Amino acid sequence: MRRLLCLSAVLAGITLNISAHPHVFISARAEVEFTDDVPTAVHTRWEFDDFFSRMILLDFAGGSSSLNSRQIADIRSGAFDNLSHYNYFLHILVDGQEVPITEVRDFHAEVDGRTLVYSFRVPLPQPDGPDAAVLRGVREIVVGVYDDSYYSYFDYPQQPVSFRGDVPAGTRSETRERPDRRYYFNLIVPEMFHIRWD
Repeated sequence: MRRLLCLSAVLAGITLNISAHPHVFISARAEVEFTDDVPTAVHTRWEFDDFFSRMILLDFAGGSSSLNSRQIADIRSGAFDNLSHYNYFLHILVDGQEVPITEVRDFHAEVDGRTLVYSFRVPLPQPDGPDAAVLRGVREIVVGVYDDSYYSYFDYPQQPVSFRGDVPAGTRSETRERPDRRYYFNLIVPEMFHIRWD
């Protein structure tokens, strides 16, 4: 894939900033929560690569594989809260408009084997985003998990989206490529999860 990207860049006459290629690799999944048939939150889970996991655990937990509440708080303040400047790598579209993510809840960090795992909840509605009345009227939201600075690379398990709560009838998810949301010199086409219900 990297060879293809470099070849594409040469053909397009673009000089890439080599320092911007991915340094962190994350496997991500999303879970949409419904209340009374209305989407009320998006839960996410990130599993980090071995190198980043070791680095964070050494920096904030002395290499421990069991995190206490203080260490989790330190990881949040030192290696998560800054992601507010990047929308927490979440792209939620309602009626085609991206929702600014300014509030997250229930952050948790844990170690699964040798893998550092983050999980957190994004409540809907968000400040400055669609209100509850708008969310009640929609029948689709679109969720993307990617870093358009291309410093972090996200991939997804075979079934990346699940649902919880008062899930409406006919709720389904389809993963689609979105060329309209290309990033990194227009070379990367993200995949986004289109979640629809009846």
